[in-house]
Amino acid sequence: SETPEHRTYWLQDHIDNIEKFVLALDLNDITLVMHDFGGPVGMGLAARHPGRIRRIVSTNGPTPFGQSTLFKRLNANAAVSPWFQWV
Repeated sequence: SETPEHRTYWLQDHIDNIEKFVLALDLNDITLVMHDFGGPVGMGLAARHPGRIRRIVSTNGPTPFGQSTLFKRLNANAAVSPWFQWV
């Protein structure tokens, strides 16, 4: 599909859009199911509104919370992931 001329596709814009949607509908007890680029978008929402999130399911995408650096993230993954341990 074509990109509308007045829209951007920056991560921050996607987070802003989902936040507006959630607030407009006053959603609570949300189960976020995130895939690929939806991971950072959903986690941006969760960071802004943790009280509205009940569960998080993330597949095949980055959800960079808990570790402040790439090195810490890689070590955390290696501690629990057989694939990361193999690599």
